[in-house]
Amino acid sequence: MTVARVVGWLRAEDVADDRGSDSSEKAFMVILAIALGAAVTTAAVAFVASKTALFQ
Repeated sequence: MTVARVVGWLRAEDVADDRGSDSSEKAFMVILAIALGAAVTTAAVAFVASKTALFQ
């Protein structure tokens, strides 16, 4: 019985709060995604610029 209860807990069969994420958490994730995308884009542009500078 205990093993079945633990497996059910791991699979999240009994959801205590099914409201989903609140708006502040969603806003934080959007801001984080935009910041991460900007950082990756900046790094990619800097990398390409440094590689093309070698051929000039």
